[in-house]
Amino acid sequence: MVIGGVVCMGLIRILDSDLQLQAILRDVIACTKYEELNGENTVTFTCVLDDKAKYINDNAIVELDNDYFDVVSYQKKQNEDGTMTVDAEAEHVSYRLNNPEYNKDYFTEIGTPTEVLTAILQGTGFTVGTVEFTDSVTYSAQEAKSRRQILMEFIAVLGGEAVFDKFTISILQHRGQIEPQIYTTGKNIRVVSKIFDKREKDEEGNPLIAYICEPLYLP
Repeated sequence: MVIGGVVCMGLIRILDSDLQLQAILRDVIACTKYEELNGENTVTFTCVLDDKAKYINDNAIVELDNDYFDVVSYQKKQNEDGTMTVDAEAEHVSYRLNNPEYNKDYFTEIGTPTEVLTAILQGTGFTVGTVEFTDSVTYSAQEAKSRRQILMEFIAVLGGEAVFDKFTISILQHRGQIEPQIYTTGKNIRVVSKIFDKREKDEEGNPLIAYICEPLYLP
């Protein structure tokens, strides 16, 4: 389930590896933040190549909407119209849990979900936030896995939903509102595009139609 594949609304700040501010990007041409429940959490953006964009490098951290994303790829180029731009992609800092130094050959823990999550994050620099599960559990991984694989598998065992906030990780029973919300074109959303694909069908055999929408205001 997608939480948001939305146009970024906040300022993009570029930090160094010590989280010190290096630049604020103001000439941003496009920016999209994409997040799935218990899945992908990335940011892509294009900006004008100027004296501030020079801080986009392989050690840079993007601060957007009060959260942190590591730059994982970028391309600085000259376009046909002569403008110089930078295309960049960044992953949430929680992807650092995929780093080989955090891998575990096996992992077993018994206790409350908070205790198990604490053990999973031990030695990684990440901390435990809110955990809305309390019953004692046993979680075991008997083969080599990355720490992020262990984390996401444990969340799946609980049936919870992960919330990543900088270097803090929470596990909630449900993110957002449970009650259905009404959205109306022109009132609180605008339709950016309509996608029709007759190669894909719904359960009744009708062609797939999807709409990409953008909020008129946040939240």
